[in-house]
Amino acid sequence: MSPRRREVPYDPTQRSPRGREVACAAADSDFQALMEARPFEDAHPSRAVLLPLRDIIQDAIDTTLTDRERWIFDACVVERKSIRALASELNLSKSHVDRIKHLACAQLRAALEREPAIMAYLERGLDGFAASLPDQKMNEMGLAA
Repeated sequence: MSPRRREVPYDPTQRSPRGREVACAAADSDFQALMEARPFEDAHPSRAVLLPLRDIIQDAIDTTLTDRERWIFDACVVERKSIRALASELNLSKSHVDRIKHLACAQLRAALEREPAIMAYLERGLDGFAASLPDQKMNEMGLAA
């Protein structure tokens, strides 16, 4: 019997595009991230540093997507369900579920491209992101020099 075919091949042992292991969680603080870094490598950003970006992304998801789009987006991205499983669960065709997912991703991309903090992070990394924040917020996060 041949193995079941998946729409999106996923191997949890593969490394992410940024070179970090997929299953590895972000450190809680900058000090912990520095302690977990390999020799001669920069530390990965901690949860404390990424929290404002996550808040912006969550706000975009809440305000941009409808309930159905949000449910399908969460099932595909967070729960890693296949399009086939979602289609059978919703009694829709696979192509219709795929269209809804791609429309939701396009709407989120358009909403996030209007956010200056997200664009600063994508263009210049965490240094550019920290520069785009107000001084008070940087002091709260411990990023002020």
